[in-house]
Amino acid sequence: VISFHPLSVTKVDRAYRVQCFYMEADKTVSTQIEVSEITTAFQTQIVPMPVCRYEILDGGPTGQPIQFATIGQPVYHKWTCDSETVDTFCAVVHSCFVDDGNGDTVEILSADGCALDKYLLNNLEYP
Repeated sequence: VISFHPLSVTKVDRAYRVQCFYMEADKTVSTQIEVSEITTAFQTQIVPMPVCRYEILDGGPTGQPIQFATIGQPVYHKWTCDSETVDTFCAVVHSCFVDDGNGDTVEILSADGCALDKYLLNNLEYP
């Protein structure tokens, strides 16, 4: 259907029935191929684990590290890992809880690494 208006049908609109046919032929194609043995080598390398840390920064990503915060104070959660090798390790932060110091905890990141309360903590961004 060819229509000149997305919501209305007019007398200048046209409907067509289109059928397409094509020939399909079975054809066997063959070629000679040679495969040579590949050379293998065994390498062992000891790679040191990365050193990771968690910081709470005052106000945002450029804020100073803090140990305590008051209710309503904007803070920025920062996880960093330093490694001697590039593109060897990766990590997903998950299963995070906050503790009020009296034994009551609240989960803020699920086992999948998803934020459970966007008011407390948004989904994490990985650079």
